[in-house]
Formats: sequence, structure tokens, C-alpha cells
Amino acid sequence: MVFTSTRIAPIGITVLRLMVGGLPAVQKTSNKTLARQIYEAKKVDCLRNGASLEIRQRITFPTIRERFLEGSKLHKRSYGRDVILVNHLTKFFGNRLLEDITPLEVEQ
Repeated sequence: MVFTSTRIAPIGITVLRLMVGGLPAVQKTSNKTLARQIYEAKKVDCLRNGASLEIRQRITFPTIRERFLEGSKLHKRSYGRDVILVNHLTKFFGNRLLEDITPLEVEQ
């Protein structure tokens, strides 16, 4: 289950978006706190009904590198430049998990 909320300020509505079993569910609430409470209640309902929550995959940098280069080769004219940039990043990040890479390291 994935939770996001969007505040629509002029009319005072918070839109709660949930992904349950890969299907989107949308509900409007009066504020963000209420949206979070609804999310927690829905999460408990899913667990009671035997539905499992999504488990995030542990993705490595080489996996993302390959996906990026495949898309770049098909859709971009700058594919050659992308290969050079990705090779530079590969030297720095190696085979690390994406969750272990910090914004500070990307900036360096």
C-alpha cells in the first residue's frame, strides 16, 4: 500500500491517493491529518484481511544503469553522452544498493 496526499489550498481539500494491490484508490478529506488517519485505518484493514503490504525491492546501481541506458538508446539522441556519464557514475558507485547512496554522494 502506497500513500500520497495532495492539498488543494483554495478549496481546502486534501486528496488521499492509495495504491492497494496495484490498483489506485482516491478519497477526498478535509485535511492532511485526517488523510493520514484514513491511510492507517486502510493499512490495518489490509493486514486483517490477509493482504500483504508491498515490500520494496533492493535495487542495485547496475540494475538502474542498465534500465536507464536501454531507455536512452531507444528514445534519446544523446545516448553516447549518456554512456560516458553513466560509466563515470559506475566508477564511483560500483555495485551498491540505491538505498545506500546518499544525496551528498550524488552531489560529489
